[in-house]
This record gives sequence, C-alpha cells and structure tokens, in this order.
Amino acid sequence: MQRYERSIVIAAPRERVFAFHEETANLLRISPPDLHTEILSIQGDSHLGRRVALRMTQFGFLRTTLVIEFVEYDPPRRMVDVQRKGPFRRWRQERLFEEVREGTKLTDTVAFEAPLGPVGRLAERLVIAPRIRALFAYRQERTKELIESEERTR
Repeated sequence: MQRYERSIVIAAPRERVFAFHEETANLLRISPPDLHTEILSIQGDSHLGRRVALRMTQFGFLRTTLVIEFVEYDPPRRMVDVQRKGPFRRWRQERLFEEVREGTKLTDTVAFEAPLGPVGRLAERLVIAPRIRALFAYRQERTKELIESEERTR
C-alpha cells in the first residue's frame, strides 16, 4: 500500500477552508483540466455517511467511476473518505485542518492500493503514485488560489 502526504498553508480561517471542502461541487473547481471530473450523484444529507459518485476521464478516453463515502467527520478539524467502489483495491483520504499563524494548514494524506497484485504494485510505483502526487499538488495549489482570492474580495 502506498501512502502520500502533502501540506499547504492557506491564508484563511480554518472554518472557511473546511467549509470549502464540505462543498462537493468545489471538487470540480480544483480538479486538473486533464482529469475531466463529473459528479454523478450525492447520497445522504449529513456529511458523515455521505456517498459521492464521480466519473473521471483521463487522457481523453480512460473513464473511471468512483464512489467514496465519508467515514469520519469532525468539523472544522478533519474529514476522511474511503472508496466503496472504484479502480483501487483500497483508497483512503484524510484531510486535516490546523490553525497556524498564517491561516490554515491543510494536510492531505492518501493511502491507496492498486488491484492486480504484483503488477498493480509495479503500476503504483511507476505510474499511479506520481499521478496522485501531481493531482494533490494541483488540488492544493488551486484550493489556496481560490480561497485566498475569495478572501481578498470579502
């Protein structure tokens, strides 16, 4: 199983950064242009237990459907989702929101395991892990850009 962790400081209050991540539609705003993302459905009124079905298209033709469920929810400190259906054997994403002098430190921790045993482990190291690192770097930078620009216009 691979594990990736990345942090970024966003010049905004923790409640604001957390609220941004509560809004499922914001995922579309922070997804890289080469990963076309669609929200297929959202089930559940509360964030705890909420299931979100997504369709992602990479390279213009490779389509993947992913269903995630929020299994931990502690506003405004932490949220965790896991894959219930999708391409990974296992997927778990944790977001931590910490107050720091400059605003909020957002830390994403992703643990994942590809299917297909040894072939999947090789793919994890050579292809999947680098793409996930790039994905989360893009998402965090885009999140920072959007929230800080909105904070400046308030």
